[in-house]
Amino acid sequence: MLTKSDIAKYPFTKEGSDYVRRLGIRLEELTSGDYEPILERAVSRVQQAVLKRVVEPAEVEDEIEILSFPVAVLIAGRAEDPYLRKRYALAEAKKASAHLEAESPEKLMEVAGSFGWKVSTGGSEWSNEVKLRFTDYLRNASRFNEERWKLVNRRLMGGEVYLTLKDTSRLLEEEIRQHIENKLEVATLQKLPESIERAVVEVRHFFKANVKQMASEEITGEVNVEAFPPCVSLLYTGLRAGKNISHSGRFTLTAFLLNAGMSVEDLVKLYTAATDFDERMTRYQVQHIAGLAGGGTRYRPLSCSNMRTHNLCKDAVELCSRVKHPLTFYIRKLRSLEKPTKRSIQQPS
Repeated sequence: MLTKSDIAKYPFTKEGSDYVRRLGIRLEELTSGDYEPILERAVSRVQQAVLKRVVEPAEVEDEIEILSFPVAVLIAGRAEDPYLRKRYALAEAKKASAHLEAESPEKLMEVAGSFGWKVSTGGSEWSNEVKLRFTDYLRNASRFNEERWKLVNRRLMGGEVYLTLKDTSRLLEEEIRQHIENKLEVATLQKLPESIERAVVEVRHFFKANVKQMASEEITGEVNVEAFPPCVSLLYTGLRAGKNISHSGRFTLTAFLLNAGMSVEDLVKLYTAATDFDERMTRYQVQHIAGLAGGGTRYRPLSCSNMRTHNLCKDAVELCSRVKHPLTFYIRKLRSLEKPTKRSIQQPS
């Protein structure tokens, strides 16, 4: 059974909803008087998601942490920006995932049970693993691009997939993200008290004021986001929002940023926003594209014609018609902005 302290860590669970319902506090009460800290924490949850991509633990009472979650969902949902919503949902999911990795198998299975997962211990032979119904596994793992998440690469017995605790936490993170995104959609339909509507306006202004920082927070001084071609800009902002990007899209984005001057370390940090992030695998793949692993070949992103073949050419502008490669666009745009990068880039022929 989840304790009050557990619910503060996992307020999105059924137990969290039941706890709030039992208190019988009206929404108007949650945002004034003695309950004002709840609204303050709710706003901070959304703002942390915008700036840091994760909701950080706060030194507040468990009750404030529990009650601030549904209020934050209302605020983020009513802000009516798809990017903000995805960013908030991912930030809450990552906060939960960090807690889950430190939990016992029993507690982890309790949280999983809140989502209707059929999960059990792996038995004496695999005591450090859990068994998960393959349909629950596929519903979340299908959103991941890495080979290791394919069902054929997993131990499957009797319709159950055997998983490490870490992998189970990662799958739960994806379930939580989707669950919160669904809540954010419903939040737009609810009539809100004036105090929360004011908080929504505050969050909207905060989001708009920090969009540029969000776009460049992992970019080094040698790379100018404003000069990105539209195709790369969409891939970049999509990754930052936690969207699922195709293999060809990831290759192009990684190769482009490396050739534009981004370091391997900065690129690995950038990919932490991906739903299937695995640091070891990501680092190897980035190093491989950079020519630091594998055959030693440094790769360039796809040409414009190949981008069109892979359906990655989006929102083309006038300059796109005069170039044949995303890096050529970037170089010419840099010149027009009069903000050249420090690193020399060889222009493709």
